[in-house]
Amino acid sequence: ADICLQGLELLLQLFVDTTSNNNKTLSLAEQLATPRLTGLLMEVIAREPLFIQALASTLLMSSKVLRDGGTVLPAANITTSTTNTTFAIADTGSPPLLCVMEKCHVYLHTHLAALQLLYRLIILCQSMENEVSDLIWSTFISDNDDLALTLCAQFLLTLQQKEFKPSNKVEAEEFDKITSPLVRH
Repeated sequence: ADICLQGLELLLQLFVDTTSNNNKTLSLAEQLATPRLTGLLMEVIAREPLFIQALASTLLMSSKVLRDGGTVLPAANITTSTTNTTFAIADTGSPPLLCVMEKCHVYLHTHLAALQLLYRLIILCQSMENEVSDLIWSTFISDNDDLALTLCAQFLLTLQQKEFKPSNKVEAEEFDKITSPLVRH
């Protein structure tokens, strides 16, 4: 548990260090103007496919429906049918990260911190199309269409959650106007 907590804190702090200047968070445009450090951090993460898969599993675990045994869809027409449709949730290839209910970086717990790290990775992958971003995408999505659709749908739901939106006014504005629409694209 300590390794999960400390590892996420380290990675998030590295992202903060590479995306800020004199304690001021750089805008996405400013970050992309100097991609060297951010690109190196992305390259290090891209070399760890099990970690990327663990982030994907953590994303799936953030869904109450999936976490609480949501492998059964209710009948389409409740008044005429009483049978449920079962479906399998695709395997990401790695278990989720541990949920440590302690503050992790500036987030309430490790799962929220992991989702924020994943969000930052996806922003950069959308913004910096190169071999590293392609490697991260191919590891995250894989060749499994069911998994890809499930991850995308869950991520879009996660973006709408109140606790996911930054509390800092400047970061919240960038989230609403730039990064969230970029990720949704």
